[in-house]
Amino acid sequence: MEDKWELKKIGQVRREDGIIYLEILPDYHSALLELDHFSHLIVFGWIEQEVFPGYREVLTTRPPYAQEHLSGVFATRSPFRPNPILCTVCKIETIDYTTGIVQIQDIDMFDETPIIDIKAYFPVTDRVRQAEIPAWLSGWPAWFPEEGSRLMPHVRSAAFNPRSKSQAGCGRLLVDWYARFGKAVLLSLKALLYLSDRYDPPVALA
Repeated sequence: MEDKWELKKIGQVRREDGIIYLEILPDYHSALLELDHFSHLIVFGWIEQEVFPGYREVLTTRPPYAQEHLSGVFATRSPFRPNPILCTVCKIETIDYTTGIVQIQDIDMFDETPIIDIKAYFPVTDRVRQAEIPAWLSGWPAWFPEEGSRLMPHVRSAAFNPRSKSQAGCGRLLVDWYARFGKAVLLSLKALLYLSDRYDPPVALA
C-alpha cells in the first residue's frame, strides 16, 4: 500500500484583465511577511483536474526538443508525472499584505491553478555556478528570461478554462513550460497542442 500525505491549498493563480496575481487564502496571509524584500519567488502549483487517463502513471517520455532521447520524467520538466507539481520562478511586482494578493510578472500556470507552496528565491540555494546539462540542451539560453515565463497567447487570458469539456485535452498546453526557452522550442511544441475532445497517448511530452 502506498504512503499518502495531505497537501494544503494555500491559494490560487488568477488572471484578470491582463494582470496576473497569486490570491493567497486568509489563513496564510502572515506567511507572506517580508516577502516584499525579494525580487523573485518560486511558486509551486498542482494539476488538480484529470488531464488525460493515466497522466499520473507516466514515467517516460520523448521530449519535444529531443524526441530521439527516451527520458524518464525525473530527467525532464514534464508536468505529467506521479505527483503533478508545477514550479515557476516569478518576478514580484507588488504585495498587498491585507488582501493576500501578490502581483507577479508572469507564470507558467492557468487561471485558478491551486497553489501548494511559495518560496522566496535565494540565489545562494537556487542557482549553481557551473551546471551541466545534456548536449541536446546546449543551445538553450543560460538564464531565465527577463520578461518572465510566457504562456502561449491563446492560454494567457482568464477566458481560457482548462476545466471546460469543450477544451478537453488542454493538458497538452501545460507543455508551455518550455515557452520560456524561446521560439525554436515553441515551434517544436505546436504539433503537441490539442483543443479537441480526444485524448492522445502522452508521447513526445516533456
